[in-house]
Amino acid sequence: MAGRTDEVSTYVSRDAGRSWRKAREGTSVGDMGDQGAIFVLADNSRETNEIDFSIDGGTSFQTCSFSSDLQLEVKDVVSDPSVASSNFLLHGSVPREEEAYFFAIDFSMLFPRQCSDVDLAGDPGSDFELWRPTGDKQDICVMGRQVDYVRRKPSARCFVGKDNRLSTLVRNCPCQEADYECDFCYERAGEERAALKNLSSSSCVWSCEGKEKPTYPPASCLGTYMKSRGYRLVEGNTCQGGLDLRPQLLVCPRQDVQNDGGSKLGQEGASEEQGSRRLSWGGVGVGLVAVVAIGACAATSALFLKGRGIRGATEVMLSSFQPSQRGHAYSRLSTGENDDFALADQLLQDDYDETPVPVPHNI
Repeated sequence: MAGRTDEVSTYVSRDAGRSWRKAREGTSVGDMGDQGAIFVLADNSRETNEIDFSIDGGTSFQTCSFSSDLQLEVKDVVSDPSVASSNFLLHGSVPREEEAYFFAIDFSMLFPRQCSDVDLAGDPGSDFELWRPTGDKQDICVMGRQVDYVRRKPSARCFVGKDNRLSTLVRNCPCQEADYECDFCYERAGEERAALKNLSSSSCVWSCEGKEKPTYPPASCLGTYMKSRGYRLVEGNTCQGGLDLRPQLLVCPRQDVQNDGGSKLGQEGASEEQGSRRLSWGGVGVGLVAVVAIGACAATSALFLKGRGIRGATEVMLSSFQPSQRGHAYSRLSTGENDDFALADQLLQDDYDETPVPVPHNI
């Protein structure tokens, strides 16, 4: 369109392209902000000091000046990448000059308050509405689902802000024929073939000439196999239930192999395995008995020593000790008030309540 900018205008759509509204004459650069509630456009075909903006989601536009003394060739108008801010940045330059100019434009002061009741979108008292791409035909599903988008009402004089998260409500639809496409080697029948075969024109029929239609089950079938009915679900379609035209997963026919000898051998092997298991468990049982017996002895010894006290245990050990040489001298055990044995005996007295056996002063 170079050289014919006078024949070009900029349009804005609020319903995904179903309808268009003229925003301004000529070509434009621009961006949106405040989660789609604000539009800003600038002429990029000539020098200007004006922008066109909308605060009602593109329903109407107003004009304002961003500079009183500069006429710029506007290069771009951008907002926050998250499209949640009310601030815009305009970038331009003056012809035949090397300097670049940037203007920050803030629209937040145009709104007296922040929008509310985002969770009640669609209610009369909420600042938000629900929009569905199918327009007035609310029962139509697209790609197997119905989607409702939350957005600010055009008439609401408030800013959305970053705190209000505009959600998307999705509901899957029952599958219909329109949710399917023809499988490999199938195509739509069309009017002529449909009339000959008494089918609908949208039916999928075999189309690979020179190639035999596969038979089911296949000759070499192991476990399961897929049987095509000529259709497959469109990629990305999320329909659930309803009309099922997808390929079927079927189980291969059972092939029994008779082998009496093998069966007998298997039974004998199973018997031997069971006997081996019984033997193994028997060994484990013996091991458990041995462990329990040893554990009981250890517990008995511990109780005996604890009941007798440390001095009693010492007496038993000393009385059973036989020196290798006669006349060998041993040191005398202390029995004073700070006697370690006496202190230990006091700490170890328990429910047995037995008096420790006195240890002789001289051995």
